[in-house]
Amino acid sequence: KATGSGMFTVEGKRLIQAINAIGDGFTINLEADEKGNVTLSREGNAKSKLNYPGLDPTTFPDWASEVSSATLSKKLPAKLLMSCLNAIKPYVSDEDTKRPELCQAVIKDGKMMATDAYSLAILRSAEFEGLDFKIQLKDFPNVLKFLKAHETQDVEIFSTGKAHILKAQDGTTLGFMRSQHNFQNLPPHF
Repeated sequence: KATGSGMFTVEGKRLIQAINAIGDGFTINLEADEKGNVTLSREGNAKSKLNYPGLDPTTFPDWASEVSSATLSKKLPAKLLMSCLNAIKPYVSDEDTKRPELCQAVIKDGKMMATDAYSLAILRSAEFEGLDFKIQLKDFPNVLKFLKAHETQDVEIFSTGKAHILKAQDGTTLGFMRSQHNFQNLPPHF
């Protein structure tokens, strides 16, 4: 039963853990404030409250409109993209609270690049020409699983201002948020 309207954000894994902790057969109350912060509680038990700080829900893509407004950026062999992401993953920083602009791999100017501020990796491919693509480290596992499942196919990469959408030849689609952080510009000789 919903009262009012609004938006909120909760990490899916945490939401599932909270629901499992409350248990089956109980009514769960979910309340969100104007900032997107969420309180989960079991009806009839005031002590069973779980609070989650929210992120600004307007920064998340509305997937229905993102998919319909996305433009095709490039068509690539899934195996090429998977191999390059696996090769560059060790060079992506995992310090997302300190340097979020380094916690991603970027494809631009025909190169895939990543750095953790200590090491720099650059992969060149003519296939990357004309592609503007960003993938955050936290999205690597899902994207790599998707690419592995379709490694004998080409995948189409669609882009919007907020998201990238991968589409396999069989119609399977995977979307993930486009990083809003900008990778540092490298000198041209790289």
